[in-house]
Amino acid sequence: MMKNVGMTFLFCLSFSSAFAVETLTEKVEIDAPPAKVWEMVSNFSGLHLWHPSFKSTEVKKGEKSPLSPLGIERVVTLESGPQLKEALISSDDKTMQLKYRLLEADEKVLPAKNYISTLTVKANEAGSLVTWQGEFDPIANTENPKSALMNAYERGLEELRLKVEQAEMKDAKE
Repeated sequence: MMKNVGMTFLFCLSFSSAFAVETLTEKVEIDAPPAKVWEMVSNFSGLHLWHPSFKSTEVKKGEKSPLSPLGIERVVTLESGPQLKEALISSDDKTMQLKYRLLEADEKVLPAKNYISTLTVKANEAGSLVTWQGEFDPIANTENPKSALMNAYERGLEELRLKVEQAEMKDAKE
């Protein structure tokens, strides 16, 4: 009898961890005013302009739905070729926060469902603090994408920092 209880517990533990919501957060300080940083971050059609993993971004007007409340969607093409389809959930100039959801992606590229990401820009001592947060459900029996997403967040935020700070230096010289 005790053997079955142990197996049931092990199964429940495995089942619950396989479907647990994963969260991740990455931050970067940028030596530039928040408005300047927000100008780049809030451009839903310009992800490829500051993130080195993306080759292009195409925005399309879609139908409003629970998954796409604003009816604004984008298709981003990775440098390696695959595409991701995302929907803008919200963009608030006052709080400098942009939120979007993944609608479609090849499971080999991003084995996640219910992926929602938020980018926030706030003032701090350095000038700006950008926070990129994500949450998702890993797809069962696939590799958990958390480390790949963290790497993408880190690469993207570092490139954002470089581009904004270079633009600030150029503006200061003029």
